Amino acid sequence: MKTIFIVLLVLLNTQSAQAQRNNTYCLDSGEQNGDTFLAEVSKEEGHQLPRSFKPHDLTTIPSEYVSNNGGSEQLRKPVLDAFISLITEAKKVNITLKIYSAYRSFDQQCTTYSSKFNKFKNKYSGEALQKYVDSISARPGRSEHQLGSTFDLVYPSIGKKLVYPDINNRCSQNKCAEYEWLLANAHKFGFVMSFPRHPDSVQDMNPVTQYIFEPWHWRYVGLDDATEIHQLSEKLGRRISVIEFIKYKKGELNLSFLIKEIYRKPAAEIKELVIGMGGDVSLSRAGTQKLEATGAVYNSFTTWDQMTLNLKKITAGNDFNFLNLESVVTDQLIPVIAGKKWPQKSHPEGVKNLLEKANFNLISLANNHAYDYDQAGIEETLKHLKKIKENSKNKIYTAGLGTSDETSYPAIIEHNGLRIAFNAIGMKGDDLPFWEKSWRPDQSVNGMLSIRQCANGKLEGSMKPCDKYSDLENILENLSKADADLKILSVHEGNELTVYLPNGSQPDSDADQTKDKKQRQRSENRNIEAKYNLIKKYNIDLVIGHHSHNVRPIDFNEKTLAFYGLGNLLFLGGQNYTNGGFPVWNQFGLFAKTYYSFIEGKLELSAVQIVPLKNNHLEPSYWNQEKSESFVKYINLINEKSFPDRKIQFKMLGNATAVFCRDGIKKGTKALAVCPE
Repeated sequence: MKTIFIVLLVLLNTQSAQAQRNNTYCLDSGEQNGDTFLAEVSKEEGHQLPRSFKPHDLTTIPSEYVSNNGGSEQLRKPVLDAFISLITEAKKVNITLKIYSAYRSFDQQCTTYSSKFNKFKNKYSGEALQKYVDSISARPGRSEHQLGSTFDLVYPSIGKKLVYPDINNRCSQNKCAEYEWLLANAHKFGFVMSFPRHPDSVQDMNPVTQYIFEPWHWRYVGLDDATEIHQLSEKLGRRISVIEFIKYKKGELNLSFLIKEIYRKPAAEIKELVIGMGGDVSLSRAGTQKLEATGAVYNSFTTWDQMTLNLKKITAGNDFNFLNLESVVTDQLIPVIAGKKWPQKSHPEGVKNLLEKANFNLISLANNHAYDYDQAGIEETLKHLKKIKENSKNKIYTAGLGTSDETSYPAIIEHNGLRIAFNAIGMKGDDLPFWEKSWRPDQSVNGMLSIRQCANGKLEGSMKPCDKYSDLENILENLSKADADLKILSVHEGNELTVYLPNGSQPDSDADQTKDKKQRQRSENRNIEAKYNLIKKYNIDLVIGHHSHNVRPIDFNEKTLAFYGLGNLLFLGGQNYTNGGFPVWNQFGLFAKTYYSFIEGKLELSAVQIVPLKNNHLEPSYWNQEKSESFVKYINLINEKSFPDRKIQFKMLGNATAVFCRDGIKKGTKALAVCPE
């Protein structure tokens, strides 16, 4: 009886562990369309198939073509037709091919993936087990088998089953007749190998696909694309994966990058950190009182998913993504403070969608709209952000709003063995100057510090910087002393809709580009210079500027990378600047990606990629190549005017983005994708 009880207990524990893995890894969050034969399905964010996806033309494979004990297998009809043509041709030279596994549903893949833990638990444990399983099996929604155009083959010259790792060793040494024939002929029927051999070792994970070599795994992509993949592989002298080809076609990888073979171990071994960042966000029109939980109205009603559809693709693959949440977060009807011209608020569900589905996880709350609904609004924002963070599957970090300790000291973030310090500060007196001294935090009251507060208790004046900035220097002192590999400060400051250039009070010489053809005195310049120079003096690594609602220069002095203004990211509270009639600096928002390499115990900036965006008032998306190039030329121009001794110049890539590559810095695989050596 005791033995039976122990057996039952072991079974229950095994089932419980299996159920736990299903709960952890089998969640449905995919939105990738899998209808096309070149659909991008991978481990990267934004490329997961939903549970509901099932090809409409699945057809049962005749049993004579299957080798899995008579099990029923399916493929899409065009794929099955192409496969029958392929094996018919193979038989002419005495090559026999049979399918071991073809279409798998989301839930079938969940079972397949989860089973690997028990299969290899005696060989690996803990993180090593997780890493190995992820290198040999796709999580549900990320498996090409769900496309219905992919299958695993059995090679009779080796055996009737797929065997780890013997088939890898034999096929990699060109000892599989079936495999050799497929390499030379599969493309003629529209098929390619998804997970080719790593040049250094068959056991090493391919850094692009993030799977080990699978010589049995073949995918139908169509005759034209399969032929191009084969020709490109012949040209490069190595097999390229389907994912590499898709990125190459999209302009995310160029030919020189593929030629350089990113698989080189030095690049693969470099620890890398990628931070994406956008500017201002508000999810309703200014002054809107009653908000909807499912979306918002600009000219017509738009859902949260529609607003963030393209942002998910832009943020995919980054370790962190930053935004400035320039509004109160609430679903309540609360009064606006007297004197506020453009009050902003966002529904908690919209913010939740943006943070969870579009992968934003570094959030600044320090800005001139944090207090639009007085102290009650501040408390609402903090309450809802706390709830979102507690219930989110992602780790989310906020800064800039809270008690005196919470606003003075940075959030410390631990990620992949690295430590990041993050804080935020902004201005408050855009409508009424005395607001700069209002809503101040203390030990028990939530509030916001002011970037315009002087140490003598006064505020900076027009063209009159403080001799000493009390709040800013307090934050910088604490940030500089933080035990962190990277120190980030968000800065909400600057006159709206104007372009900052140094040189004090020099007027705007580009008057012909302004909407009313008038010059504007840059009265803010001396104050901006004083604050940014102070930040650089403290050797802060990354400064993310916003508030002006337009793009401003970018500076790098070999230590501090400073964005003086990213413009809008998703700002329903503003105008549609994309729609013509506005200066060039207002016509686009900027999303930036910074690449860091961890070298000899410290993080070094290796590259900066910029993405000009349109429709930032409602549904941010890429500009086309020609328009993006015109905006990049403008950024290069203002960088040169502003910082002629150390100008950052960006070079266009083929995907409507541009990059600045830092010379002499070793780069990880992601940076090499945009900066081929």
